[in-house]
Amino acid sequence: MKKALLIYSLLLSFFLGASSVEALEYSATVIAKDLTITITLTGPASPQVTVQPIIDTKPITSTAKASWLEQELERKKTDLGGETEWTTSANISAGKKYYVRIVEIVGSTKKFLTDNVSVTTTTGEIFPAPIVIKPSDDKKIFILEGSVFVSKHKKSDLIPFYTIRVLLKLFDKKSGQVVLTYPEVKLKEETWGVFSYKIESDKLTPNTDYDLKVFFASDSGALAERGAIFNTDKGVVVPPTKKEVDDSFNRKSYRLLAPIPGMVALLDPELCQEQKITNPGQICDINAFLNFILKLIIGLAAVVLVVRLIIEGYSYMITDTPFKKAAAKGAFKEALIGLVIALSSYLILNTINPRLVNNDVTIGAAEFEVKQYPTLDSATYQGITGKPILPKSQYVAMAQSVATEYKIDSCLLIATATAESNMNPAVFGSDADFAESDKVSSPSRRAFINSGEKYSGATFKKGDSALRTDKKFKNDPPKGVVDGRFSFGFGMLGITMFPEGYGTKSWEDGPSLSLKNKPLVMDNFWPLNPKTNKKYTPTELLDAETSLKLGAFLLQKKITECKDPYVAMYAFNKGGCPSDSNGSSVRRTTYNQCKGIK
Repeated sequence: MKKALLIYSLLLSFFLGASSVEALEYSATVIAKDLTITITLTGPASPQVTVQPIIDTKPITSTAKASWLEQELERKKTDLGGETEWTTSANISAGKKYYVRIVEIVGSTKKFLTDNVSVTTTTGEIFPAPIVIKPSDDKKIFILEGSVFVSKHKKSDLIPFYTIRVLLKLFDKKSGQVVLTYPEVKLKEETWGVFSYKIESDKLTPNTDYDLKVFFASDSGALAERGAIFNTDKGVVVPPTKKEVDDSFNRKSYRLLAPIPGMVALLDPELCQEQKITNPGQICDINAFLNFILKLIIGLAAVVLVVRLIIEGYSYMITDTPFKKAAAKGAFKEALIGLVIALSSYLILNTINPRLVNNDVTIGAAEFEVKQYPTLDSATYQGITGKPILPKSQYVAMAQSVATEYKIDSCLLIATATAESNMNPAVFGSDADFAESDKVSSPSRRAFINSGEKYSGATFKKGDSALRTDKKFKNDPPKGVVDGRFSFGFGMLGITMFPEGYGTKSWEDGPSLSLKNKPLVMDNFWPLNPKTNKKYTPTELLDAETSLKLGAFLLQKKITECKDPYVAMYAFNKGGCPSDSNGSSVRRTTYNQCKGIK
């Protein structure tokens, strides 16, 4: 009996032990910070075991695999009653994905305790956007503007953008010696990675080329550089890549289905002028083409008339018949007179009216009732968002996709976006700069005039009613920078964000300059960003898809409130539901075009 009980106890303890082993559950947490990977193993209490991590750049499938790190991580003996941690930076590279598995070691055998856990190290590069150099109003100072791609320098990265330092130098092209060094600047979080320099040309030799270099540096030792050839009289724009040149040309031109003599494409005025700098005879607009055709017709007429002179002169010489000689002589005179008229026609027309030969054909642009918010240029926009400005057709397709997701009529969203920004995601403007009549002027415009101070600290007469309606009088923050004292409109749907104290008496009396770098906030109507569970930022609103989704959200709300989708389109971003839904012709026209209604 005792023997039987002993056997039973041994069997019971064996099965209970086996059960407890099977019940053990282990998990690994892997965190990458800068160039350091931290591994944490957790699990329930167990008998002392020896454990060790394996790290590789590919998923780990074999326990026999040696550590990728060339030196094995420490083997640790633990009962796993808490956390077991390893930290390593050996042979870890920036911006790379690593896989980690932890094994239990018993003698010479190993078995996996965890599955593969992946982690990507933060990037250690600096990503500068293209720089642009353009003359200021007084023509003696050139403004260099640049930025970094903020989206590639997140706060969690090895190099956050606001830790990057920028240095500008000008070099003599022949000797390579430094001619001018400008003070180093540190990128600021509130400027979204944008920086600028003033290059005073009168401090340099007139009409001289210099090597211009912009250096970027971080505390981690990372470096980057942008360069250009700078001329003190002409300035320069950093040469774009071939793809950028081709993309820009395609956006600004219309290629003819079949080339005609002298012209293969019609270009927009700006691009046409650029082309004429390198090729003065370039035919790139309708005016140049008409002048070319006029000269071509005169030239062809002259050739035809000269040929006729030859024919009639030959006929006159070889015939002895009196009436044939007379006919040839008369035809010769007619051809000669015609040749004189053809050769002098340009002079005659120019004498009558120069506009007859110097064509100035213009096509009037269609005027829409679109808010005239200023927009960011493509380089600044890409520097802030990390995305290029796409053709309008792609944004239309994006709006259709968003409308399907939110279950609303896509034409409502497209018409609203057209009215708010002409479907331009780079809308970026301060309400403080909208100078209309006193009755129309925005609260931010009135607050700006009452403040008596521009962003730069320049002062003017407080409360000057003449300035309130002066459309040329504007605030002066650098391009792409928000003045936190006033409301701003952002993105394709022109979503407005507001400053601290907006609408209060003290704010309307003129907000303090100390608030200029304060972040703007959204009003309470808008939802939180589902990705961050926080209110949206200006950078997020400049993203086309984000702006369209917010627009679709508001349209949904207005459709429910107004009971009529068509009316909701006119009530966008406004209180109530208008009884007259014909208040905006651009909304009506765009909607009807979208629906195919004539």
